[in-house]
Amino acid sequence: MVKAEIHCHIEGAADPALVVRLAQKYNIDLNQTIRDGRYVWSDFSSFLNCYDRAASVFREPEDYRLLAYDYFSRLAGQGAIYGEVFGSSDHARLMGIGYSDLVEAIAAGIGDAEQQYGIEGRIIMTCVRHLGPEAAEAVATEVAANPHPLVTGFGMGG
Repeated sequence: MVKAEIHCHIEGAADPALVVRLAQKYNIDLNQTIRDGRYVWSDFSSFLNCYDRAASVFREPEDYRLLAYDYFSRLAGQGAIYGEVFGSSDHARLMGIGYSDLVEAIAAGIGDAEQQYGIEGRIIMTCVRHLGPEAAEAVATEVAANPHPLVTGFGMGG
């Protein structure tokens, strides 16, 4: 059966093995976040904490390229021909990654997976709801001022 994934937050798609590998690279302790190859959370608050801890290992554009490639490769392996991921410049900015670098890295990972597996992908950039309307407007302005062929939408998360 042909499949498509149309709602996926890119950091939330991270395979625990990739997160552990990057955590080791950056000397980040994730013992309370990943155990026995699985994310550990029990309610929505602990899920958000787990998400943020896992997302903290994506510190360079290359990390996002690896993440996008890994995710789209796994998706293609499940029979998908298309996927859309939400990218958050607010998350990336916390790690010192600028908007254009984030988009280019995710796009490169998508392109690598497309070349190898034939899967297509697009990016929906998001603002973070709980950062307030001014922050959301700043992200929207940044997205509009920097068009990219794989950025096809704007959303809100958080």
